[in-house]
Amino acid sequence: MTGDGRLGTVDNPSPATAHLTVGHWRAFIRWLHANHPNVSDLSHVIRSHFEAWATLGETAATSEPGRRNRLVALSRLWAYSQALPPRHRLAEPPWTRRRMRPYLGEVPARSDNSTEPIPTATMGPLLTAAMFYVDRHLARATSSPALKQADRMALSGAGLVVIAYLTGMRPHEVMALRRGCSTIVEDPDGTRRYEVHGEVSKGVRDETGRHITAGIPREQPWVTIEPAYRAIQALERLAEEAGQDVLFGHLRSGRTGTRIGNIITVDGGNERISAFIQHANEHSAINGYPPIPDGPDDKPTLSRFRRTLAWHIVRQPGGEIALGVQYGHMRIVTGQGYAGRSEAGMLDVIDLEEVALALDTIDAIAERLSAGEVISGPAADTVKARVERVRHEFAGVKRTDRELARLRGLSHLQVFDVPHTLVVCAFQPSTAACLDSEEAAERRRTPAADRCVTGCANAARTNGHIAALRQRVHEAEADRDVSPAPLARRLDRQIQAWRDAITTHEQAAAAVTQRQPTTGQGPVGARNDS
Repeated sequence: MTGDGRLGTVDNPSPATAHLTVGHWRAFIRWLHANHPNVSDLSHVIRSHFEAWATLGETAATSEPGRRNRLVALSRLWAYSQALPPRHRLAEPPWTRRRMRPYLGEVPARSDNSTEPIPTATMGPLLTAAMFYVDRHLARATSSPALKQADRMALSGAGLVVIAYLTGMRPHEVMALRRGCSTIVEDPDGTRRYEVHGEVSKGVRDETGRHITAGIPREQPWVTIEPAYRAIQALERLAEEAGQDVLFGHLRSGRTGTRIGNIITVDGGNERISAFIQHANEHSAINGYPPIPDGPDDKPTLSRFRRTLAWHIVRQPGGEIALGVQYGHMRIVTGQGYAGRSEAGMLDVIDLEEVALALDTIDAIAERLSAGEVISGPAADTVKARVERVRHEFAGVKRTDRELARLRGLSHLQVFDVPHTLVVCAFQPSTAACLDSEEAAERRRTPAADRCVTGCANAARTNGHIAALRQRVHEAEADRDVSPAPLARRLDRQIQAWRDAITTHEQAAAAVTQRQPTTGQGPVGARNDS
């Protein structure tokens, strides 16, 4: 099956896909029997029947994947029917040799939050509580009494949160983890790397083309940080006590919903996370961590953790996430964990969040300029040009993942707000003072914000930045007056550089004011206080 839904060769679907496909076949046959009783054989199906079935899908399935699956199922039925005698074969559906899009109808925008980032106000307390449960369990003596069922369920949910979030693994990859999956690797420079070895089953087939349900070992491990490694240790102890090989097995007998052996399903994992949140909130006051918000929009599910990790890596809300997890470090280790992989992995999710952040930054700057703020600095004209271009080209565009992927790499989206240096960066690798020659030659798409250099050709500032800069000057002057001479001299140089930037901005603002029309209606980018 090709990526756009056209049929290439007869494939060997996984058991889950086969079950879904047969369900669509049954629905199609029932529909034919109810609406076209004269159709008593597959060979009687004609083009108008296919088109009516496709139109019915616009109400039967609200999502694009749902509608696509209904049509792909009939493409499979046509392909398999070629093994029947000619007089019983299904005619070829019209979408198998053409694009499927015209047969999908108008697909509404997704309204669910299944892959939206978990709100920071939820993720912070959730991670805090989860790590508390993990650390408390590891601190227990091995001779301690066995945990009660509710405590075991809560610990399993806590470990699931920590591992899924801090590794960026897909839900089914997390659920397949087994005892002994984690290792510590000592690099020659003494750096410790925490690796997680698991299995992959998506798209895995044997030499005959059949789907390997049990999966195969993943060639390259995931690289994570210590809290995730500790969570695995805690769950390994829990699994050992239960006599299980898997980390996320059923905690009591008689349960249904197994996937492979005794591994719980993703839905079962989500139930376990919900049970942990309830347990953690009941004991938050005693244990000393904040309660976890539990509203409908806050509901953490396994499908949301990858996107949430990517969101925080890109945006890095300093100090708001539990225990100051170093997201810059997470970007490095996550990049190592997915290096060289051509599939849509964690780095692709991070890239989408970077595009979303760029659009948010441009929207914010556009609002400032429309409100009359002045922008100054070497890159002021570049920033304004990029803002105007984005507003013109993408006004009203819905920010779906597909659209964000399409925008990835566009040079006029390279606008970054750098809070710690109070600048807007209209990034261009060839003129970026934060990059060395090798980095510039590699055509990086993002600045090295931790090496932002005053006076860079890519920098600009708005009125808001200048107001914050004035406050920073005031604070630095107070620090200088009580600092030793060497530090005071360094602060003097920094204060002077900031004052120069303020003066440049004031001059730019004065020049804009002089160019204002006498009608009192100033241009965009000029504040009119008259």
